Amino acid sequence: MAGELPINVGPGPSSVLSLLVPDSSPHKILLAVGKGSGSVEILTYDTSIGTFDVSGSHYAHDQVVAGLAWAYDGKCLYSCSQDNSLRSWIIKGNSLHEVPLPSNILGVKMSNDVPNVSDACFGIAISPANLAIAVVRVFDANLLNPMYQARQQKAVVEFFWIGGQKLQDAVDENFPGFPNMDLVNWGHNILWSLNQYKRHLDKPLVIWDIISALSTFSKSEANYVEQILVTWLMSSLGFECGPSFGNVLPHVYTCLSDLTSRQLHLLNVINRHVLLKEVKLNDEEHASEKEEPELWIKLLEMCEKHIRERLVGCTFSATVNGGWEHVGLAQMRLWVAKNGNMVKDYVKRLASKVKKIEKRYITAAENECCSYCSAGVPFEDTEVAYCERDEKHKLTRCAVSMVVCPLSPLWFCVSCNRRVSNLPPETLFTLARYPPTPVHKNGEITLSKPLCPFCGILLQRLQPEFLLSTLPV
Repeated sequence: MAGELPINVGPGPSSVLSLLVPDSSPHKILLAVGKGSGSVEILTYDTSIGTFDVSGSHYAHDQVVAGLAWAYDGKCLYSCSQDNSLRSWIIKGNSLHEVPLPSNILGVKMSNDVPNVSDACFGIAISPANLAIAVVRVFDANLLNPMYQARQQKAVVEFFWIGGQKLQDAVDENFPGFPNMDLVNWGHNILWSLNQYKRHLDKPLVIWDIISALSTFSKSEANYVEQILVTWLMSSLGFECGPSFGNVLPHVYTCLSDLTSRQLHLLNVINRHVLLKEVKLNDEEHASEKEEPELWIKLLEMCEKHIRERLVGCTFSATVNGGWEHVGLAQMRLWVAKNGNMVKDYVKRLASKVKKIEKRYITAAENECCSYCSAGVPFEDTEVAYCERDEKHKLTRCAVSMVVCPLSPLWFCVSCNRRVSNLPPETLFTLARYPPTPVHKNGEITLSKPLCPFCGILLQRLQPEFLLSTLPV
């Protein structure tokens, strides 16, 4: 993109550029230019008229600017330099104003903790949720072995938590119960990060930094984390926050249909890996010791039921509109019949249409066989199946189609530990609410990437557990 713009940033060599298209102004492009003199210049490019406007310039560093990165949709800019400095800026009017980096809440790692590193930064990158930043430094070439190491470029990456910055005024009202300004700022920035996935349904769901931050806070500030998530849920549903999450969550149970599929996925992942990480979901005795886990367990169960119904509805709709593989339709019809008291009439009508249109495929698929002994396998559960001949033959069902998976399923979700052999329709991940109203078109229902229907994250190939990522998402 930068090569197509008529860039002229004035005298002096430019060392690095950073482009951003803000959501609030889709016809404008913010361009940050770092120069060899150490200054940073901000320009705004208007795509409608093809002109640049200089928004701000500032003497930022003593040496060459080596890295620039936008965060919070252009509200914040980070810069690093070969003078070994990392700085944060916001644009006010036509000038840059430095914003102090947050205090050491989550354990910021400083350069003096890394031995034999030169006093120079050579690049930065922002995490997906804008809560952490990575800074690249190089090892001091004078300290390397000239025979074996001096010819190689070696670097070290340092991670800084930046999600606790105060980027705008009057954020105290979001968290009236927390006088610590650092916590208030963290909560505000985490809420901003969660809301980005509501606005960008096509944005990949990568939230390892949100999970890491919330998990760290939950160890000492469990009520604070719950307050953040309740505030997020209430704002998503358009409600006002109640005095406690125990009074609020029962109202959320009845309004899950108003959440987007992306919000349900976020709620599912955060619930599993933050709030219920230490709670065994099937251990009723442990859960009954405290009221709060019971509320979140119930919310997780209801959230997954809503996702299951959306998955079935989207699959039926894709089948009715043509261009969809006839896999698992019989199992989905049986699920609808067994859950008729909770399934919406929309899905029941689609099930009737599917039965009429694809009756020959459904009849053939109703009789499943055991992968071990070829005996019959009745449909009783959406997650597992048992052989009629031998109960020890426990089989896994595909999380998408509900059919019995082959002995080596194709995909695996590291978040909810489900197996997937067939991919869901793309419309599941773009639903604004349920039941849906858009018209599906042929050629637009195939999922291009393997995503978990319950967590929304990218699936992995099934492999030994020790080779999987240590983080859930």
